[in-house]
Amino acid sequence: MPRRSNFDSLILKGDEGYAYLSERLTSGEYTELFLLMDTNTLDYCRDEFFYKLNVELPFHEIEVEPGEQCKSIEIASHLWSELAENQADRKSLLINLGGGSVSDLGGFVASTFKRGIPYINVPTTLLSMVDAAYGGKTGIDFGGIKNLIGTFYPPQFILIDPEYTATLDERQFTSAFGEIFKYGLALDAQLWEEVKSNFPHELDTHLEDWVEKCLKLKQTIVLNDPLDLGERQILNAGHTIGHAMEAFHLDKQDEIYHGEAIAWGLIAELFIAFRLKNFDFNELENFKKLVHKYIQRPSLNTGDVEILLDYIYMDKKTMNSTIYMPLITAPGRYEIQQEIDPELISEGLIYMLS
Repeated sequence: MPRRSNFDSLILKGDEGYAYLSERLTSGEYTELFLLMDTNTLDYCRDEFFYKLNVELPFHEIEVEPGEQCKSIEIASHLWSELAENQADRKSLLINLGGGSVSDLGGFVASTFKRGIPYINVPTTLLSMVDAAYGGKTGIDFGGIKNLIGTFYPPQFILIDPEYTATLDERQFTSAFGEIFKYGLALDAQLWEEVKSNFPHELDTHLEDWVEKCLKLKQTIVLNDPLDLGERQILNAGHTIGHAMEAFHLDKQDEIYHGEAIAWGLIAELFIAFRLKNFDFNELENFKKLVHKYIQRPSLNTGDVEILLDYIYMDKKTMNSTIYMPLITAPGRYEIQQEIDPELISEGLIYMLS
């Protein structure tokens, strides 16, 4: 499949995407075909995928449990076994049909099996369409830390079909806006103005345009810094604290969606930016009100702040016991690799929850 660089991936939408994928699958390019799904996409997306794909080819179908719990070394080992037992070779193809957890897991398995087999992402959640499916970061959780083990290994192709978002419940759909907020706040002030002026009431008019804009913003950053050594770190805005919240909830076996964690994490990180970089306080307050009103609150209270700090210290972006994070200094402006005092993080967390 054509690529514009070693870290870029072809992105096609809707009917054009299915036609292209069908052509590639029937060309004889791949020796075996594997389809990875979770139980949700098996129930709600599988039949639609095959109907639109419209090819008569044998697929090895692999099912995992939905959500972050599938991103484990045990599940990855199970997938390696499935590939090996079904004679997968380096010309076999893995298609990840699902949300961010499926693409993270499937991409990691594809990148490590026989030192790498091709894979394709077909995102079925709004969040994975906006962010997770593109960029080549793959990973599984380990030792209670999110994405502690992973690779940089981009998919050959991403098929975006917005109709899959109709399968999402309201909470899961709305949670994706944590990532859309991030792209606007960090990289595109005009996008941020559009989103905050229209969310959550004018989504039918704007949503596909916002998805496309977010993908283009990410594509520009990734192609300039594919290995996350510089400016790509801004895509981690909201994630230092967001990942700590996800780890906390995972440890408690309590549910939080990734986008929810990012939205709430952005509140705390924008507070830190207000204190250190003069981020506009009125903008911060309005954003906090927006998130508190529309995004599911995490199962946290101020007594959990020290536990969250422990998770942050274990984050892969922490070096020599020093916490670093990118900071949004104003909508569309940012600084990367900022050293942050843990006491200020505690203040940000308390502000976030208040």
